[in-house]
Amino acid sequence: MKRISFPKIEWPSIRRRLRLKGNVWTTRVSAELGKYRKNSLYQAPWGDILKVAKKTRLTGIAKHPFRDRLTAAQKKIIVRYGTYDIIRLVLKTAKK
Repeated sequence: MKRISFPKIEWPSIRRRLRLKGNVWTTRVSAELGKYRKNSLYQAPWGDILKVAKKTRLTGIAKHPFRDRLTAAQKKIIVRYGTYDIIRLVLKTAKK
């Protein structure tokens, strides 16, 4: 099975949101742009199986639907690359 990566520092918060809401949103730029396919399954680093439920390609930070929640560092990366994918991941199988 293919894997999806996340910064290790974000693992606890992503896992918590998946358990509480059943889904999370992620932004992908650079080498990860276009890497993940809608309706495909991916294994998270901690073992959960996630499905790409929605994927939208956008250009420009002003169009980012969660820009108010992004850190300054995250905004800077998005501005640098310009084009990015917004991906909704749904928890299919949780590792116990």
